[in-house]
Amino acid sequence: MPYKISLIIPIYNSEETLKNTLNSVINQTMNLNDIQVIMVNDGSTDKSKIIMEEYASKCSNFLAINNANGGGGAWKPRNIGLKHVAAEYIMFLDSDDEYKPEAFEKLYNKIQSEKVDLVIGRIVVDLPDIGYVRKSYSPFEDNLNFENEIKTTESSKLKNFIWKAFLFRFVFGKIKKSKSSEIFTNIFKNPSILTMSGSLMPKIFKRQIIEDKDIKFKDFITGEDFNFLMEYFINSSGNVLLLNNDIIYKQINRLNYDENKSVSNNINFKLVSDELNATTHCLNTLKKINYKYNNIIFNMHISTWFILYYLKFNSSLKEEIILFNSFKKFKKLYNTDLKGKIIVYFIFLYMKLRIIKKKLV
Repeated sequence: MPYKISLIIPIYNSEETLKNTLNSVINQTMNLNDIQVIMVNDGSTDKSKIIMEEYASKCSNFLAINNANGGGGAWKPRNIGLKHVAAEYIMFLDSDDEYKPEAFEKLYNKIQSEKVDLVIGRIVVDLPDIGYVRKSYSPFEDNLNFENEIKTTESSKLKNFIWKAFLFRFVFGKIKKSKSSEIFTNIFKNPSILTMSGSLMPKIFKRQIIEDKDIKFKDFITGEDFNFLMEYFINSSGNVLLLNNDIIYKQINRLNYDENKSVSNNINFKLVSDELNATTHCLNTLKKINYKYNNIIFNMHISTWFILYYLKFNSSLKEEIILFNSFKKFKKLYNTDLKGKIIVYFIFLYMKLRIIKKKLV
């Protein structure tokens, strides 16, 4: 094959960030000629298409694809991108984020040399508008110490303390000690790795598994990556390598970023509903293979949905009832441990009380 890695980038209204994103690929320590860059413009209405085609005209390994009927989430452009991959390994990148310069070389070398089907790096989350940088969650201790405190009100500080001191540990469990920065695990024997971000980045996948099992992104505007990742896991050996001390990917979140420029930045009913339905769909997929560690994944995932999506959404009574009915489907399907039952029952009661409150208004 002419390339070592095929990189898929869905693009939607990213004119302000796209050049930095693409330059982070050009600046890789891996030879650029070894990387196939598949850019899929998903119906952008800004200058993203022009920028994409400009890079494609300069680099023969940059492929520009236009999907005119887009704007409905990353699942469709990613599926389009999968049809054009030419390398043995596949990676993904969002059009407002960046890879660290050594990312491709590190991930490629490890998946080549080790008997694993997936290699995972760590993410640094950057909020430049408020000068806040934090690392992504890992269930294992690390040596990454650069997190700084967000400037918050006294009320927010109290909430953050309660979350970190009590709720976080209750939901995610105790951080494990590790003798090595390179952690080998298997999801069928030790599922703690599944409590990490369900994002596709920063990970490297084997093309053969994706094609042999016909793994596609489901029609959700959010949660589609989580479903893809879990489907990949259960169709693989389950062997994973985590580079626990290696920051591979930079996720940039701008608080003043125009909501029209990102489908997943706008907390609306479609987003909240899709995230819940995607979680239920993934649970159903894992139940079909009788995966015995569902509680490890979904105690965390449903809690994250509740805190990051549901509580931030100002719903109407009609929307609230629809979400409540969708949650009842998840609750009925989810046979979990005591911790999971407490989490699910709390969310159930909270949603029920919110419906009662809205009816009284």
